[in-house]
Amino acid sequence: TPYNILAQTNASGHFATLGVCAGEQELLLQKSGFVPVREKANVLTPTMAAITVKLEFAVPPFVTVHPKSKIRMPGQAVTFCCDGKGNPPPEIEWFKENNVIDKELYNYDNALEISDVAGLNGSFRCRVVNQFGAEFSKVAELKVMGKYSSCVT
Repeated sequence: TPYNILAQTNASGHFATLGVCAGEQELLLQKSGFVPVREKANVLTPTMAAITVKLEFAVPPFVTVHPKSKIRMPGQAVTFCCDGKGNPPPEIEWFKENNVIDKELYNYDNALEISDVAGLNGSFRCRVVNQFGAEFSKVAELKVMGKYSSCVT
C-alpha cells in the first residue's frame, strides 16, 4: 500500500503515535471487514490531537432492481433502470452485449436513457460495484421493431 502504518489500535480501539503532526494530515483508518475512513484529527494542544470514528461494516454490493426487457420502434427512446445496495453504496455501470457503455457519452447512473434506439437491438445489463465486490443484474433485451417486423409475445 502507498500508506505508512503509523499505529495499530489496542483491544479497546485506542492508539497513540509519536512524531506525527496529525492535525495537518488526513489519516486513513481501516480494519478488515469494515469501510475505510479518512479523517483529520482534532488538535487538542500543540502536542496532542484526537480522532474519533465509527467504522461501518463493509457490505459487498447486490442488485435490488433489475432492468426489464423492452420493445421499441426506431426513433423512440428507452430507459432501463437498475439499483443496488452495499456499503459503501455501489457505483452502477451499464453494459450492452457485455461491453461497458461509456458513462460520459450517456451520462447514466441507475437509469440508462437512450434517446433513439435505432440499430440498438441486443442485451443490456448493469453491474453494481464497490471496493468489496461486484454483481451483475439479469439481462434485459431490447427489441427494435422494423417497418415490417412482427411482434409475437
